[in-house]
Amino acid sequence: MTCESKLNTNEFLHKPAYYTANSENINHPKKDLLISRIFYATLPFIALHKPFGKAITLTIDSIKVFSSFNDLYNKNNIKNFSKSAFSICAIASTIFMHPMGILITTLYDMGLDINQLIAIFPNKNINEILPLLVSLNQHIFYIATICIGSIEIIAFSMLLHMSYEILKSKKEFQKGNLIEAFSHSLMSLVRFSQALPHIENITLNKNKKVHAKVKSLNKTINKVRDASSYYLYLTARFFMKAQWQLTNLNLKAISVYKDETSSSTKKLFSITNAIFSSTVLLPFAISGLIVAQITHFSAFLLATESYIHLKGDYKETKQKKNFTVFQNNACLTAGGFARIFGGTTLDDNERVKLLAKMIKDNDPSLVCMQEVSDIKDAMTLYNELKKDYSDFYLNIGATPFVLQNNSGLFIASKEKIKNPKFHSFSKIPNVESMVNKGFFSFTTKIGHFITTHLSPSKDDLNPNKSEIETRKLEQEKIFEEAMDRTSKDQKPSFVIGDFNINFDSNEYKQSLLFKKSLDAFNKDREIVTDEDATCETEFLNQRNWHYNKDFKPQRMILDYFLSFFVQDKKLNISTKKIATFDVDNPKEAITDHAALISEIIV
Repeated sequence: MTCESKLNTNEFLHKPAYYTANSENINHPKKDLLISRIFYATLPFIALHKPFGKAITLTIDSIKVFSSFNDLYNKNNIKNFSKSAFSICAIASTIFMHPMGILITTLYDMGLDINQLIAIFPNKNINEILPLLVSLNQHIFYIATICIGSIEIIAFSMLLHMSYEILKSKKEFQKGNLIEAFSHSLMSLVRFSQALPHIENITLNKNKKVHAKVKSLNKTINKVRDASSYYLYLTARFFMKAQWQLTNLNLKAISVYKDETSSSTKKLFSITNAIFSSTVLLPFAISGLIVAQITHFSAFLLATESYIHLKGDYKETKQKKNFTVFQNNACLTAGGFARIFGGTTLDDNERVKLLAKMIKDNDPSLVCMQEVSDIKDAMTLYNELKKDYSDFYLNIGATPFVLQNNSGLFIASKEKIKNPKFHSFSKIPNVESMVNKGFFSFTTKIGHFITTHLSPSKDDLNPNKSEIETRKLEQEKIFEEAMDRTSKDQKPSFVIGDFNINFDSNEYKQSLLFKKSLDAFNKDREIVTDEDATCETEFLNQRNWHYNKDFKPQRMILDYFLSFFVQDKKLNISTKKIATFDVDNPKEAITDHAALISEIIV
């Protein structure tokens, strides 16, 4: 993720294999403040993201320039003048993103290490000398990675940095600085995991036993990183609690105010409660958002995959002849926004438990859901279903920003899933910016599965050319993946999800996926009735949010289970609808999309 194994040997200096974001030599008057401590503790993790790493290096060098000039102004001497000269050269080089800037800054830090060693060496205190010696050697080898750039030097430099971080962690822990100690401990783990792939390459053709051990160790370290990332994601969600309570309360108040059937007393109470609660929650929401972003971003950078993989308690038994798949767009977004986007009125906690019960009652082999964006709801589903399933995938398509939604895809499987991979649509023009749209592909014993949520239209019944073109490009990526997986073992492929393409529309008739597949649910269908419709988002929104009593159901089918490359397979596939809403009782809707359950009989 942060190591650059491919080096440009045509230049005298190589691009840094990693960024250290060394802020220890910055003289900051308020560095002991809690917010400053958190900021400096997280800087190295933010620098793991290479685009940010460059910017952070530039920022730190800028601060060093300011710090040095400040010292120069207060203490006019040659020592501080040299500090400023080093810093100015470093920032000038870094502005143009040249490795020379990193080289000069590292030489500057080396000089400080040497000065400190000379000062404390007569005391012969090994606890003070050892970290400085390790730091000095790490700087030397870091310079070597820029000047020489061999994988052996990169690996050794990272191992030295790991050792330095361990020593710093121990020192900070002894001082009682738990934030800094935890930061250094995690960074030592990251540097070790970054070094291991290089060590794998070094030992590949030299010592097979050592190579195997290193590979095994790398897997273990990655598991630790993913576990740390998982808990940081949960921590970030905890700190977002006030923010989401705030939005939920205000959306409820707006809903009550818009409802003509609500009494004046109820409206007044709801608005007063929202104003009072907002006043109390706002400071916690703002500070919580800052901490949540820091922890969320750290989790994103620590994770080795773009999803969270959890194991359930279910033990796989002999495969049944029939394989069933449950799918549903759950409209589980944080902060009560399901009221606006899905027209639901029930509390999210109630809705997610009703969906879990529905899944348990049908006991499918595989669960594929969309719009489970909130990790809190995903964890509720996991806890409700973990006795019945062995493999879970959630927070799929994780994003670096806490307010940007992941893909919303959620998977639960009774059997072990193989070759899981998330494919983002982010490079396709006009894709939603606040949601990491994409598809998740994986393999089971019965075949290959792709679950997705294609880009939406402002008006599902009347999509514009741009929206249709975006979905066309998304479908091409999906079909390419389906063909690629099937070509390797001749197993069939199944594509599942909310396509945002209305059945029997021109787009449906012309779309690649529908042309190449079997749509069992809509085979021989001529009309769509209330009993067949899988989506009534606009109807529920008009009835439950805008309180338009005259709005009629739209009777759309947007959700599909498509089968590919099954002509030569002895498979019988059927799909049926499971109601999650009733147009005659819209306030009791669990979600705005019906569930589908498909049965594959071998």
